[in-house]
Amino acid sequence: MKFKCTLLFLCLHFIIIHDTVMAQPEDFPGCHFYKSQIPMIPLTESEIIELEQSAQRSDTADILHYGITIDATDFGGQTIIGTCEIRFTPKMDGLDHLPPLDLLELTVDSVEGFGSLLDFDFDGLFLSIPFPQTLNVGDTATLKIHYHGHPIPAAGGFGGFVFEGDIAYNLGIGLGENPYNFGRGWFPCFDNFVERATYDLNIISPPGKRAYCIGTFLSQTDFDDGSNLRQYRMSQPLPTYLVGVAIGPYAIAESTHTGAFGTVPVYLIGKPGDTTAIKNSFEQLGNAIDALEYWFGKYNWERVGYVMTNVGAMEHCTNIAYPVSVATNGPTPGQNRLMAHELAHHWWGNVLTLTSPADMWIKEGNAEYGAHLMTEYTFGHDYFIDVVKDNHLHEVLIAAHVDDGDFLPLSGIPYENTYGTHTYRKGASVMHNLRGYLGDSLFRSGMTAMLEHFKYQSIDAQDFRDFLSAETGVDLAPFFDAWIFNPGFSDFEISQMNVTPNGSEYDVDLQIQQKLRAAPAFHEQVPLEITFFGKNNQQMTFPFVAPGEWTDLHFTLPFQPLMQVLNDANKLNLARTQNRMVAHQTGSLSTDYSDFLTLQVFEMNDGDSAMINVVHHWVAPDAGPDVNPFELQLSGTHYWTFSGILPDQNFKMKGTVKYRGSQPHHLDYDLVNNTEDSLILVWRPTPDEVWVEYPHYRKQTLGSTDGSGFIRIDTLLMGEYAFANGEFPVAVSETPQVEHLSIFPNPSDGGVFIEGQLSKPQDGLRLEIFDLTGQSVWAKKSDAPIRQLREFADLSGLPGGAYFLKITTADGAPLAPPRKLMLF
Repeated sequence: MKFKCTLLFLCLHFIIIHDTVMAQPEDFPGCHFYKSQIPMIPLTESEIIELEQSAQRSDTADILHYGITIDATDFGGQTIIGTCEIRFTPKMDGLDHLPPLDLLELTVDSVEGFGSLLDFDFDGLFLSIPFPQTLNVGDTATLKIHYHGHPIPAAGGFGGFVFEGDIAYNLGIGLGENPYNFGRGWFPCFDNFVERATYDLNIISPPGKRAYCIGTFLSQTDFDDGSNLRQYRMSQPLPTYLVGVAIGPYAIAESTHTGAFGTVPVYLIGKPGDTTAIKNSFEQLGNAIDALEYWFGKYNWERVGYVMTNVGAMEHCTNIAYPVSVATNGPTPGQNRLMAHELAHHWWGNVLTLTSPADMWIKEGNAEYGAHLMTEYTFGHDYFIDVVKDNHLHEVLIAAHVDDGDFLPLSGIPYENTYGTHTYRKGASVMHNLRGYLGDSLFRSGMTAMLEHFKYQSIDAQDFRDFLSAETGVDLAPFFDAWIFNPGFSDFEISQMNVTPNGSEYDVDLQIQQKLRAAPAFHEQVPLEITFFGKNNQQMTFPFVAPGEWTDLHFTLPFQPLMQVLNDANKLNLARTQNRMVAHQTGSLSTDYSDFLTLQVFEMNDGDSAMINVVHHWVAPDAGPDVNPFELQLSGTHYWTFSGILPDQNFKMKGTVKYRGSQPHHLDYDLVNNTEDSLILVWRPTPDEVWVEYPHYRKQTLGSTDGSGFIRIDTLLMGEYAFANGEFPVAVSETPQVEHLSIFPNPSDGGVFIEGQLSKPQDGLRLEIFDLTGQSVWAKKSDAPIRQLREFADLSGLPGGAYFLKITTADGAPLAPPRKLMLF
């Protein structure tokens, strides 16, 4: 028969063996979900100093190994009895005390070391232990700390060692705490991201329960009262927050997965009645392992393990604490995402971690993008792009600055936003951009090399930038300046385009303009793509680099380009969302990523098709005097661009755009926060044209002061659309207006007369007819003074369909709203 009195001998036996064979160590649920449920308070000046000092302790002494013994049999009283042996070595000569150890409100019974009981001072937060002798670099020493009590969970409800029903477990991050690392909730330690050590874990559980821990299972000892001791060893160095234990009436579903680098054991640990549901929910785990090994290199640990807990998830190495509510709900997208996110931490966080919480994006942004990469490997590239777009639209563009209180940089993020939406969701968006800047091959090789180079180390954003630049040969300073060190986003649009026939080819000259959303400076050296489309399904894509605000480009194409799209493959997440779609029949079109918009084709011939591209720009439209002569208040936040290759005749679309402005963070708050009475829809066929009020729309308010409503577009033309406040005067003294404008015959089979009278003589005007793509098909300019207008436009040879007429001064000021005409 075996008794608990054998415990001390067994624990010391394993520690001694470890010391003789172990080489010197090398120098959604989840945090984000729970962060959104509780207030996060900024640090005081003294707390900032404490946080800095927490990491600086590791410059004084290096903790090599923790031997942790926990008696957790008192489920009724929810107390633990613990012994923690800490083996360390000085990093400086003359060390006469260990920098204070973190331990949270447990009772310290005694401290042993140097062959005797030692004096100590403990204030409920920090344990100070003076030495009876000094130590120098190269020495090693061991302290043994005995303690007991009721572990205090983190203030935010996520973190610490907790007893819940018939299970007990820890979560290594404590929300609402300083620091966030929360090993101190159940053992004395240096609780920071920098310090790494190896571990022996010896856990005594009550009858009917067993402990599962990080690392290698060594043995189980059963005692005569039904309790048991289970012992584990983690031989790879980890920070304290990655140490995990779970105790309960668990069963284990064991399997293996064979991937590119060999076979990995898989443990899914849950209550016996849940194991079938858990295995079903984790059916994509093998694909997650394969995807992450493909992008980031070999899985570095002895097994993949998930243990079911009430609260989670937390990436304890080889023993992920995972919420049972998610794990028993089937292989849903949310389950797949959380499963892959926590697994990805076994590269980002567990192999390589961050120097301080200010760079939490290094582990959380990469882990979230790792979950995205799993969908690409499992469900295909199109599905993956939908995931990337959905995250960028709903979580980043719409939510991040609202959730976190402002537009924030990823590096240097305020402490209270460490586990916020920017860190996770924008972090993933920006890692996708990094892939776009580097290309797949360099992204894959560079990230894998970085994980290997900084294995078991911590880095900051500068380390990340400098290593990846050197490894890939790509200067990533512009990327980090744009996306990591500063807030906001960039967007790009084609501001001018000219197409010139050149024999059997076409010369295309373009100017690209960069616009900004909440960013302090224009992004530099941005790698982009432009895709040209022709009438007969021709398509060509060209890469280019945008150096700053303006980019001039020239291309030669073997076909006439009728539509052109920037970033069609969505290699970058910008201040824009877009949908390119093909309609083959009447009905609604998918505009999932063009927010607040619905489209419908309501007239179309059988056998025809139409390609339409819709871009929702999350930046302000141009509003200078050259394009806004009537000084309308244009939206300061967004506009839309429609382009397409449309059938020659009998094609009509309509649409609905929603405006929202009841709250300061809504896109249209600047226009409708007081009243919607002055809201209008403005339009222009191309970015170098003057804004005019669109002639074919109806405004539907839900209440004149609630800031919400709809704009119904009865006939939708290609071009740019924006919301504005104001009105266009019928006539002004400076600029005459065309009155009694008539176009006849309309419809026509080849030519039309244009007649009207100006409100006063005008020195020069321009008449121009455009097709629905915005291409000019006929123009006439008059330099002589004119009051009476009568012109004939010969449109013979043009395909049937819808066109529109614009009449402007020679300087481009509108003299009349655009007028539609039809050819048959």
